[in-house]
Amino acid sequence: MSTHLEDQEARIKTLEKQLQFEKALTGTLEDALNDCETTMKRLTSDRDSFQLKASQIQQELESASSRYSMQAVEEERMARQKAEQGRAALEERMQALNKKKARSFACF
Repeated sequence: MSTHLEDQEARIKTLEKQLQFEKALTGTLEDALNDCETTMKRLTSDRDSFQLKASQIQQELESASSRYSMQAVEEERMARQKAEQGRAALEERMQALNKKKARSFACF
């Protein structure tokens, strides 16, 4: 009977050691889970912040693109206006030259 009792005591000690090990492992896993949850919350906050910044930058880009587009249209209008003024000045000069030629031929 004493052997049976000793076997049971040994088995109880083994089970107690396994229980202690499992408690320690459970504690370690809970700590790791808490760390992961904290990290996930921080990353979620960072993601939201980056999404907000990206949205703001996208709006700025669209605004700048619109301004650039309007500026390009204005520059194109100014370039056409200059070209038209240049053409008109050239036509004036050509008419003046043609009048001079017509007068100089009339002298002969």
